[in-house]
Amino acid sequence: KVKRLAGTEHVEEPDRVTC
Repeated sequence: KVKRLAGTEHVEEPDRVTC
């Protein structure tokens, strides 16, 4: 369950983190 937001990504389960 990953929610991708434009700009900042807030995910409950840390899968892929892009800054």
